[in-house]
Amino acid sequence: MIEDPRADDLDFPAVAAGPGWSVPLSEEELADFMAVLARLRGAVASLHAQGQWLPAVGDRPVSRAKWQSHHIRMQATWATGPPPAFSIDLSICIGRRSVTAVWPHGVVQEVCAAVDATSGDGAGALAAAPARAVAAA
Repeated sequence: MIEDPRADDLDFPAVAAGPGWSVPLSEEELADFMAVLARLRGAVASLHAQGQWLPAVGDRPVSRAKWQSHHIRMQATWATGPPPAFSIDLSICIGRRSVTAVWPHGVVQEVCAAVDATSGDGAGALAAAPARAVAAA
């Protein structure tokens, strides 16, 4: 994770970001964001373990998995790369703040590695470290 110079704002101590976009998050929103990301990663890992995380072939569409909370929706889509590779389409709509964006496969790898390094388990202990940002440049 990277330090966020704007993280001194007590209402929004974290920022979710990607190439060309960002949205500030409260500690509760960050916890929700991390929970959705963790569950989506778990769904993809489960599909991969069952041999169901696959590219499009013939009439079969590319594999996708979705997870959402009240304010955050993420969809993983199969991507070329070390299995289980995926990109994420995400939509965050919290009050008057909203963003719809994409994390391509390379960015997803960076974000997941940063989450794992920060939380130690990939499950989302970032809420305990609010002066951080979920981001990739």
